[in-house]
Parts: sequence; C-alpha cells; structure tokens
Amino acid sequence: MLATELIVLEGEDIHHPGRGVQLGCYVLTTMAMQSLLRGFGSEAVDMAQGAFERAKGQAAHQRAAAMPSGVFTRSVGMRLAIVGTAHLQARNLDQGLELGNQSVDILARVQSSRAKDYVREFNTALAPWRREPAIREFIHRTRTELSIAA
Repeated sequence: MLATELIVLEGEDIHHPGRGVQLGCYVLTTMAMQSLLRGFGSEAVDMAQGAFERAKGQAAHQRAAAMPSGVFTRSVGMRLAIVGTAHLQARNLDQGLELGNQSVDILARVQSSRAKDYVREFNTALAPWRREPAIREFIHRTRTELSIAA
C-alpha cells in the first residue's frame, strides 16, 4: 500500500461516510504543498495525484465555489496553485494549467497577498511555455483578475 493511500484511509470516518475522503484529500494536498515548498516536486505530484484519484468527482474548486466567500476558499485556491506548480515542474503542462485556472477562478474572489505569491510562483514555472497562446492568455488573466504583474 502506498503511503498516500494509507494517509487517505486513516482519514476515513465510519460515522460520517464520505467525510473521510474529503479529510484525507485535504491532508494529502496540504502535504503536497509542504513537499513542494521544501523542494520535493515529484513527491508533491504523487500526493496530489493520490488525492485526485481518491476524490474523483469531488473537485476542490466545486466545493470552494459553494462556500461563502472567505471560508477556506483562499486555502483551496492556494493549494491548487501549489499543486499546479508541482505539475509544471514535472513538465505536465496540461494538468498544471488546468489547476492554475481553477486557482484563479477561486482566488479572484479573495484578497490575499500570500495567495497571489503562490500564483506568481505558478507563473514563474510557466516560463518554458511562455510563447504558447494558452500561457499568454493565462498570464493576462492573472494580471487582470488578480492584479499580478508580469
């Protein structure tokens, strides 16, 4: 059994079915964030993928969109940016860009300099693909929706 699977299983709650999946995925994405910040991009991607596989159909951005403004939305948006950055560092542009867009969707409703710092890091990780139209469009989107300088 993978360590990520064990962590998710530890989050299971027999008294509240389904809540354990959310808790386990939250733990994994938090661990992915910490791994990325400490320079372990590959491990961060593994943890993020473990969380994704366990929670198929329960996308974080959908849960955040249903929450009142300011209630965990910032942390979800930051985690999406961080995990997206890990995907970019692993040269997985499509998955990284998808997570980056989800992050901007959420963070456009939040005022947080720390959250913007994570999106700036994400934008920096896009450097190898800067000339692609989708990347230029994303950078423009972060400038207009989050007021992030290029």
